[in-house]
Amino acid sequence: MIIDYPNQLDPGVLPLGLEKLYLGKYNHPLSNPTNILPSTITKLILPNYNQPISPGQMPSSLVFLEMREFNKPLVEGALPFGTLEKLSLPIYNHPFPSTACQSDQITLNHIKVFKLDQTITNVISSRITNLQLEFAQKQYPVKLPNSITNLKLEAFGDKAFTGTIKDLLPMHVKFITLTQLTLSPNLIPISCHTLVTDQLDFNRGDIPSNIQYLKIQNFAYRFKEFIEKYSKPDSFDIIPIKNVSLRSELTTLSIKKQ
Repeated sequence: MIIDYPNQLDPGVLPLGLEKLYLGKYNHPLSNPTNILPSTITKLILPNYNQPISPGQMPSSLVFLEMREFNKPLVEGALPFGTLEKLSLPIYNHPFPSTACQSDQITLNHIKVFKLDQTITNVISSRITNLQLEFAQKQYPVKLPNSITNLKLEAFGDKAFTGTIKDLLPMHVKFITLTQLTLSPNLIPISCHTLVTDQLDFNRGDIPSNIQYLKIQNFAYRFKEFIEKYSKPDSFDIIPIKNVSLRSELTTLSIKKQ
């Protein structure tokens, strides 16, 4: 259901059984005086919402939540981390509180926030294996659970991210995807065998010899230039994976190691 309604909603206006809701212009408290959102909602998008959230106001079945203008401090119990899988808060720059549920019961695996700090682990399961993080800034070292084997990191914003991400890479990670993030020597852990990047220019040591599969995303028009550059004798060892094949998708170059 898509509603561009700027006024305060009353309880009962939204029908029980509603699963998907987009409230385009809504920026009022979620209680009036009782909750206005049906507990059955699993996907909720509030583009303009920036009001404090109290425990119990969000639907208990919520799986996907996007609040593009939300930047109020979250309190414990404000969000249902026992069901939530994707959380998008692109301008949120406050710490994350402890959750009301046990760490191994947290289901969140895709998070987008403006500022990333160590409190992000308050809302990540200690047993998580697949995680996607999007951020514009990172404050201090952030250590993620070592249970992670598949990690996707993406920087967003008008300014290029220039900080280090080495602390974000768990010691047992096997699959790494980096978007708008620059590779550097000794960055990729020895445990990693698959690397996905949108980077086009590499320096010696950026891609370690333990990488068995390298995929370069959003890449087509510079294919011949790329092959010529990294086949030259003085740059031959920059990319230790030499068998290059262009996949059926014109925007992807895959480089495999035999």
